[in-house]
Amino acid sequence: MRELAGRNAVVTGASRGIGRHIAVALAARGVHLVLSARSEPELERTAAAARARGVRATVVAADLAHPDGAAQLVERSLDEAGAIDLLVNNAGVQCLGRFARTDLDTLLDAVHLNLISVLQLTRLLLPGMLERGRGHVVSIGSMTGKAGVAYNVAYSTTKFGVVGMTQALRAEYHGSGLGFSVVIPGIVRGDGLAAWLQDVPGLRARTLVGTTTPARVAQATVRAIQRDLPEIVVNPTPVRPLLALAALAPRAVEPIPRIIGVPEMYRRALAYRDHESRA
Repeated sequence: MRELAGRNAVVTGASRGIGRHIAVALAARGVHLVLSARSEPELERTAAAARARGVRATVVAADLAHPDGAAQLVERSLDEAGAIDLLVNNAGVQCLGRFARTDLDTLLDAVHLNLISVLQLTRLLLPGMLERGRGHVVSIGSMTGKAGVAYNVAYSTTKFGVVGMTQALRAEYHGSGLGFSVVIPGIVRGDGLAAWLQDVPGLRARTLVGTTTPARVAQATVRAIQRDLPEIVVNPTPVRPLLALAALAPRAVEPIPRIIGVPEMYRRALAYRDHESRA
């Protein structure tokens, strides 16, 4: 979908972080917005930034971890915009922790928000896109959805699901006029889900793993929509060859995260978080 001006988009998780940057990047290209998250005051700040670029921006507070959240958001979005051309599945929660010690409700909430709501929103908005013969769904994934990461079991599981969903939808709806993309950031510094990691001392692995910014993720999202790209990895380090090698020789690549200290990085982060929560 090369021409974005005048299109209508739903952006979830738009109150802060990557979602706010994506919303503003779309607004700069003339896209009218329905912005969703749980925090209405923060959504209003995003909406104000979008309106300053001359587009309509509607705020719809919704909890996508709730079973009815996706359906309610779609109903409100269609009422407000009339038709939705773009869906940005960005809302998510990291759920960092030791898997065996994570309670079931926490796991289920993460699965519902990160994956089930993505499936629901996409399924509910597809019929209108198919009827018009145009539309694009872009989902924000994660490097943990390409290579499983210690202490991120729930997050990795759901992000693998998002990658698989995108691939399957591209195959099923090829030639329909619809596009599907997944944008895969590494660690997002400054304003992402893992921004708090920057406060943890001694996380040297971040230099080797690589970091990116919310602005770069937003730019990649717009590029994915305009060029109908299947997948964009947003990371300055040369991870694509490693990902390709992992598909061919998983055992050969498996030690690399341990060698560069990724599990130790998250162990330190957990210890720091637990210490801070007790302080």
